[in-house]
Amino acid sequence: MHTVEVNSATVDTDAGPQLHADWMWAPSTVDRPSITRLARLWFDALRGICAHVEHGGGGLTPSDIAPARLSQRQIDELHQQYRIADILPLTPLQQGLLFHAGTAQDPHRPSDLYAVQLDISVSGPLDVHRLRDAVQAVITRHPNLMARFCTRFDQPVQIITQDPAVPWRYVELDAEQQIRQVCAAERAAVCDIAHQLPFRAAVIRTAADRHRLVFTYHHIVVDGWSMPILLREIFAGYHGRRLPAATPYRRFLSWLADRDRRGHRAAGQRGGRYSPALTPRHWSVRRIGWGWARAARFRAGFPSPPRALSTSWRACATPPSTSCCRVCGRSC
Repeated sequence: MHTVEVNSATVDTDAGPQLHADWMWAPSTVDRPSITRLARLWFDALRGICAHVEHGGGGLTPSDIAPARLSQRQIDELHQQYRIADILPLTPLQQGLLFHAGTAQDPHRPSDLYAVQLDISVSGPLDVHRLRDAVQAVITRHPNLMARFCTRFDQPVQIITQDPAVPWRYVELDAEQQIRQVCAAERAAVCDIAHQLPFRAAVIRTAADRHRLVFTYHHIVVDGWSMPILLREIFAGYHGRRLPAATPYRRFLSWLADRDRRGHRAAGQRGGRYSPALTPRHWSVRRIGWGWARAARFRAGFPSPPRALSTSWRACATPPSTSCCRVCGRSC
């Protein structure tokens, strides 16, 4: 044992992570007042370091942003454009969605194919200010919802900015055509991920005690599993319920970076998951126009009976939704 030892760690609390330190010392050599003074000076020095960084005295380095891979020059270049809290890599799915977003046929009129919009009708009293605070609290918990995507370097990255604020819109309308126009504008905004934020919220007051909550987001930041969790957190915050500390998105990306992608791909090929899809001989297509997007309904005659398809799905551990995406020639 040393004369003086200190063990420190960050502890998750309701107010966020806090630094906790345990001090141990040899009473025969050092008395308590001396340790108390030493601990106070230690914390004062840490506060000075934090203040120096907060006033622009520091910045990220390549080791800070791993598994993202950028040089110091590239990081400094991004710092000139954004107030950066973190820089993260993209998941394989995000890379695919970003590729599709960057290859839109008309850059001035992007497709809203990957824009998801949730329109919730609310009857009764609604505290709009409290709702906005609840939505902002969820954004603070999950700042990757406000990520900015950068493709100028060898590998795309997502930039997490400091103190991200949700784009919020409040309007009073009663004409359905005007409401549809607002919703279409929200979808168009989240699809322009090169210039706009990928998550937005709007409240449309249609009568004295009737509102419509419109949450719009690009699929690149929210998937089908995540939205129910976000809604639960939003309404929990609205009703004043405490939430446990959120798991950082960085932790998932770091875990994902350690996976053996080549091994997984090889295992999928051996299992038949990447074999050519069973396509139908005849298509019957009817398209429905909606804004800039197009929804298509397909009726197809498959040469194999449904039971055979179900057996194949189970054997390949592939859900029907994934199989349908492959039939249509796109990834979900």
